[in-house]
Amino acid sequence: MKRICAHFFSFSPQLLFKQNSVQFNTSVSSVSHNQTKPTMASTPTTIVVLTQDKVNFPMKYAYVVMNQLFQYGVKEITQKDDKIFISLTYTPRATTLKKKFGNLPIRYMRTRVQNTEDIKILEKVVKRYKFNLIDEDREDTEQRQQIIQKRKLQITDVYTSGEEEEEGN
Repeated sequence: MKRICAHFFSFSPQLLFKQNSVQFNTSVSSVSHNQTKPTMASTPTTIVVLTQDKVNFPMKYAYVVMNQLFQYGVKEITQKDDKIFISLTYTPRATTLKKKFGNLPIRYMRTRVQNTEDIKILEKVVKRYKFNLIDEDREDTEQRQQIIQKRKLQITDVYTSGEEEEEGN
């Protein structure tokens, strides 16, 4: 196959030039398209992790586990007082976080705040006004799963009701 292409292009150098220019133009347009349209995946975030079981899963253990769970796209992982701050260069999906954290006795909050002072202010506001930002993603995924389960039940109910009618005849 390579010989045929090389032989074909040796006869027509103008076609080779056109092919290169088309490839160049498409690569430039795809790069410029990605730069003008930011996505959620490219938005940097900070995940604040709190442990719920300080006896069986202390902050020292949680810090080691977070270092193992988050290895790519990490700016830094720091532990301050009773919190772990994971600064990422991207925004992970809620389902990805749920899979990563699994059944660990922790609570987490995703924020776009990068400054520790702003995180303290956000924490005070959340405590004072009782916003439900902590575990918000987990609740959203649980609600989606419940909706999916209801849909599955409705489909199976239709099939079971049809089978019962056939047995009665």
